[in-house]
Amino acid sequence: MSSSGGAETSVSYLYAFIFILIAIRIRRIIFGQRISKVRSILYSVWYVAFAGLLTAGSFFDGVSAYYGAVDAAIFVVSLFAAHRFINRRLVFWRGVDGSIWAKGGIIIYLIYVVGLVVRLAIDFIYVPSALSFSFTSVSLGSTAITAEIATDALLAFGSGLLTGRNIRLYRRYVAIEQGRETIPDAPPSGARGVT
Repeated sequence: MSSSGGAETSVSYLYAFIFILIAIRIRRIIFGQRISKVRSILYSVWYVAFAGLLTAGSFFDGVSAYYGAVDAAIFVVSLFAAHRFINRRLVFWRGVDGSIWAKGGIIIYLIYVVGLVVRLAIDFIYVPSALSFSFTSVSLGSTAITAEIATDALLAFGSGLLTGRNIRLYRRYVAIEQGRETIPDAPPSGARGVT
C-alpha cells in the first residue's frame, strides 16, 4: 500500500469518526443531554476550531484572504442572532440525580452539519490533497473557489449559530445553578435523564 493510500485511509477513518460524532450529537440535541459549563465551552471550541481548520485550507487553495474577514463577520452576526433567538427553543429539566439536562436547537446544528458535509464533499471533489490535511498551495478553477467561498460562509454561519446556542446554554445553566431560574424536575416526553 502506498503512503498516499494510507493517508487517504486514515482520513476516511477520521471522516467516519466525525460522522459518528455528528449522529450522537443529533440524538442528544433531540432527546436531551446532561449539560455543564465545561461541555458548553468545549463543544463551542470544537465547532469553531474544526470549521476554522477547513476554512484555513481555502486560503491555500486560492481564496482571497478578504473572505476571512467576511467569514468572521458572518460568524459574529450568527452568534449574536442565535444567542438572542434560541432561548425559546431550549428546554431544561432536572434529572433524577439533580443534574441539569437540556434539549433543543436542532435546526442550528443541522445548518452546521450541512455546511460541514458540503465543505468536505467539495474538498473530496476538487482538492484531493485536502483529504490529508496538508496545507499546500493548490490552483483551483473559479467554480471550485466559488464553492469553497460559499461553503466556508455556511460553516462560519453554522459555527456562529452553535456558539451562540452554547453561550445561551451556559448562561441559563449558571442562572439555574444560582437559583435565578427554576426548571421542572421531570423531563418533557421523549427526553432522556429519567433513569
